[in-house]
Amino acid sequence: MPNPDDNIILDSSNIDDEVIFMEMSRNVMESLYQVCNEVFMPILGNPVNMIGWSELVSKDLMDKFHVFLAYTYVTIGQIKGRTLLPLPANDVTASATTSSKDKAVLLETAIVHWTKQIKSVLKRDPEMALKNGKHPDPLTEIEFWKDQSTDLNAIYK
Repeated sequence: MPNPDDNIILDSSNIDDEVIFMEMSRNVMESLYQVCNEVFMPILGNPVNMIGWSELVSKDLMDKFHVFLAYTYVTIGQIKGRTLLPLPANDVTASATTSSKDKAVLLETAIVHWTKQIKSVLKRDPEMALKNGKHPDPLTEIEFWKDQSTDLNAIYK
């Protein structure tokens, strides 16, 4: 395998070996989340791929990957203007090998994160535009409450 620092000249004989391509939709973050969740998660979670790793290394890698997925999911929600609550990792919570203590910590962490997200939604102020020196009309407040209602319904779902 060539060194990544090498300058490789592409031609018809090596382009298949040197270039990787894939199709992505307009929703890059959703595509990233889907690829990570459906492709990389099974690969990383496969015990055959963890041969030679200590239990600490494999647990740390999976924990960090789950955190990455959760933040990606939250970011997708922010892009859409909605609050999306990431679920705890199903492979960990459903696993018989995961201790009850680890499951409790995972669930507690999720609840703390959800609480912060929900509090941030509930702290939104319909008078913020007025406080920022703007001159909102009644439609601005109606729009605020529509968005707030939609966001709270998304949290409920």
